Amino acid sequence: MKILMVASESAPLAKTGGLADVVYSLSKELAISGEEVSVVMPFYGNIRRFPDQEIRFLANVQVPLGWRFQNAKIYKTFIDGITFYLVENEYYFGRDGFYGYEDDTERFAFFSVAVRNMLQTIKLKPDVIHIHDYHGGMIPAW
Repeated sequence: MKILMVASESAPLAKTGGLADVVYSLSKELAISGEEVSVVMPFYGNIRRFPDQEIRFLANVQVPLGWRFQNAKIYKTFIDGITFYLVENEYYFGRDGFYGYEDDTERFAFFSVAVRNMLQTIKLKPDVIHIHDYHGGMIPAW
């Protein structure tokens, strides 16, 4: 079964608390049990400095936001049997922290639309999409 985890953070790439631990440990256990597991999350600035990972570019994705468009660059890496897709946009995710900005609602709306468009662009068809917290909460509506 193909399972996609959508989250704002996941260990070992980005962690502020328990959410990152849950996403990573659940994904890892599912991969060990033979499932094809992917995690998609924002490509925060600190991930770029993660020294031991080969991260490769996959695609550019246009993301409509009201009257304007933003671009998302999609990257891919592998850790512990898990495929990680990283959604990069310097305006929304090239910041020092993960949360606590005035535009967090807009940032994660962008993330949700980018994930939807990413799935179409890279032709990823998961059997299950597991949304973790509000950050990808708009995806099931589409």
